[in-house]
Amino acid sequence: PIDNRAAPRNRLAIEIGTGLLVLLLLSFFWNRRLVKADKKLIRFHHCMNETHDGIFIIKSEDGRILEANLSACKSLGYTLEEMLELHVWNFSERIADRKTWDYFSPIMMATEGEAFESAHRRKDGAVFPVEISVKYHEEKSGNFFIAIARDITERKQAEQELQESNNKYRALTETTKDFVWEVDANGFYTYCSPQVASIFGYQADELIGITPFDLMPASEAERVGAIFKEAVDNLRSLDNIENTCLSKDGDSVVVETSGQPFFDDQGALLGYRGIDRDITIRVKTEVALRASESRFRELFDNMSDGVAIYEAVDEGEDFIFIDYNQAGERIGKNKKEEVIGSRLSEVFPGAVDMGLFAVLQRVLKTGEPELFPVASYNDNRIALWVENYVFRIRDKEVVAIYQDITAQKEYQQQLEHIAHFDALTNLPNRVLLSDRLNQAMHQEERRGKKLAVAYLDLDGFKTVNDDYGHEVGDQLLAVLAMRMKDVLREGDTVARMGGDEFVAVLIDLSEQNDSVQLLERLLDSVSHPVQLGDHKLQVEASIGVAFYPQIEIVDADQLIRQADQAMYMAKQAGKNRYQIFDSEQARSIRGHHEILGRISLAIRNREFYLYYQPIVNMCTGDVLAVEALIRWNHPTRGLVAPAEFLPYIINSPISSELDEWVIESALSQLQSWQSQNLKLQVNLNLGAMYLQQGDFVDRLNSILRRFPAIVHPCLEIEVLESAALKDIDHLSKVMEECKKQEIRFSLDDFGTGYSSLTYLRRLPADTIKIDRSFVRDMLVDPEDFAILDGVLGLASSFDRAVIAEGVESVKHGELLLL
Repeated sequence: PIDNRAAPRNRLAIEIGTGLLVLLLLSFFWNRRLVKADKKLIRFHHCMNETHDGIFIIKSEDGRILEANLSACKSLGYTLEEMLELHVWNFSERIADRKTWDYFSPIMMATEGEAFESAHRRKDGAVFPVEISVKYHEEKSGNFFIAIARDITERKQAEQELQESNNKYRALTETTKDFVWEVDANGFYTYCSPQVASIFGYQADELIGITPFDLMPASEAERVGAIFKEAVDNLRSLDNIENTCLSKDGDSVVVETSGQPFFDDQGALLGYRGIDRDITIRVKTEVALRASESRFRELFDNMSDGVAIYEAVDEGEDFIFIDYNQAGERIGKNKKEEVIGSRLSEVFPGAVDMGLFAVLQRVLKTGEPELFPVASYNDNRIALWVENYVFRIRDKEVVAIYQDITAQKEYQQQLEHIAHFDALTNLPNRVLLSDRLNQAMHQEERRGKKLAVAYLDLDGFKTVNDDYGHEVGDQLLAVLAMRMKDVLREGDTVARMGGDEFVAVLIDLSEQNDSVQLLERLLDSVSHPVQLGDHKLQVEASIGVAFYPQIEIVDADQLIRQADQAMYMAKQAGKNRYQIFDSEQARSIRGHHEILGRISLAIRNREFYLYYQPIVNMCTGDVLAVEALIRWNHPTRGLVAPAEFLPYIINSPISSELDEWVIESALSQLQSWQSQNLKLQVNLNLGAMYLQQGDFVDRLNSILRRFPAIVHPCLEIEVLESAALKDIDHLSKVMEECKKQEIRFSLDDFGTGYSSLTYLRRLPADTIKIDRSFVRDMLVDPEDFAILDGVLGLASSFDRAVIAEGVESVKHGELLLL
């Protein structure tokens, strides 16, 4: 039998158990959600600080900075704490005050997402251009803008240089009678020279934004458009394409089009530059020649283009002139009576080598006309380019209509030279260097040889520019470029990367040592003085070298970057030398930079803490002061001692950043203690690099002003006695200025350096801290005890207070009190 009284109790138990299970599952998934959200926040802050653009979060109501990333702080020269006390008008050149902000704020809400240019003012007063995009957000806690600011100084300089280059290009295009044009990759005109008016009847600005195909009949546009598309797809040049266009008045104009592709720094196609030559007369002449002999004769004698009629002899092995017009005389520099009846091989002996004979023979055989440019020399040995349009009129007769295209060829060569050579030094530029380096890498790999990439940077060139001006600096670069080119071998390449940086590619090396003599030649060529007018200038060079092939697969760009990195190592090693790239050292440097980046992030994430160690009067037992000791509370490693991270930031800007954080944290604690009527002196350990900065006193005063509640500083700065203090006179002045504000100084680790007595005599320190190494062994080592006794005597003579570090037993204390 079933006991029905137990059923309600069982159901209740089941419902309670089910409820607990649901709560546990909800708790589990909620915790997982919080962990994921926290990770996303960490990744967000990491990405925000890793970007090169400045990011600001701005309170919409009053323009106050709520948050900023590392790049924003660095670009403006403020610490994050300083940034959070600023308003937009403290650094924006466009927004002058709160009133201006109230005017611009609604405008930015309405135009959010649209980038605009402005200017920012750094802490030191320097102004630089920026491009800003803004996004407006509304939250329950308050409304704010997210602004992203990109430093566009380099872009503005590049735009100015490009404009200057374009001006030179346009001046060049206006010296030829042909129509010079530029189109983008889609065929739309982006530039037209004024000569378009004489050919098509249009003004230059009327064609901007349309294509050449818009000027052609439909069938012609389809044919020529297909040729252009094929050239774009295969990055080929446009070579003498004959096409018919309609002028503004509706007349047919036959032009001959030639063009070359041009690219950006990354090798992407930007478009084509070229010329259109009006060949309407030439084409009409050809038609007339075939239509009427009499009309041909009339035109023949009055044509502006040269015309020669040849008859094949010796079964086409040679040709005889049977007619020659006046324009031919002018272009070829030969009299008609001297030419008629003569063999082509006698009049132009180089015609065979130039390929003209082959063209004549081919046209004679196939009957298909051909266009053929040839180069020759006139009586003065001046290069002359002649373009021949060759066609057959009878079984053994061919006609060549030709014109002088020397100016056109020279212009094309100038365009090619501009695209591949540096305008100042006439050395190959980045584009040509990349091409030659890639070819050399393939060649040396096939031959089993090596090549070296030498990245050279001039030492002291900035001083020349500053002292004598950029014009003298440019002259110096041109001289040094020719010197470097002269000391290299045929086949080697030296290119200008920009500014005062050059790259040399040294080929055909059996081993690395084969490059030593060439590298020394480069250093020597640069270091010799250069006389420019009344100025005798001298600079030096640092060279970084990378070799190919390597164990690991590398491309041309990586080789250049390796050489660049080695060049910086050469500068650090003392300049005027070369340094070979070391892959192991490079990995170590990358690791060092990663640690520096992690320490910088730790400062931003407030992972550092100060612990305070008491300083006790051994006679009275009173606590006189505390020494601030820094520790890193690493999120995964836990508490990290200073010895594990401070050595990495010596002589690094991060060292000064951390020192400022120490001062601010200690003053904050001191302010808290004084509010509780606790009067203690705080001793701070600051790095030598920070102390020796020229504006140390001003920066310290700026920090002190942020804590107005402190009655007086009650600070003592400990100077590491064993540190390499480069300018003791400067440090002495700094100490004197600080002492006027009741800030004391002590010499830390006294006795461990080489100049202890000098420091004691010249630096106005109040206290001497005896290094713990002498105190620790004083009970067992008579020499340490003697040193300790001597230091105490010096301190007494110089009226300095003494602190002994490392007192770890009663016996140590008793002996020190004697």
